[in-house]
Amino acid sequence: MQQPGYIPQYHAEVNKGSVNMRFLTGRLNEMGQQGWRLHSILEQDKNTFIVFERMIPSRQCGSGNPPP
Repeated sequence: MQQPGYIPQYHAEVNKGSVNMRFLTGRLNEMGQQGWRLHSILEQDKNTFIVFERMIPSRQCGSGNPPP
């Protein structure tokens, strides 16, 4: 998804082992409040990879701070 004057910024997390729905729902809501949306999620070798995305103005490229 590309918007004029904006570029995507990504943040990835790895959760070792399976993710329970309570944790995932809480994390999605927490990240959503910070302007991030779920881009993709996958599981490989019993690890869960979660990728979040947000659009930032292109002039801030490289200066966006990742979430805690």
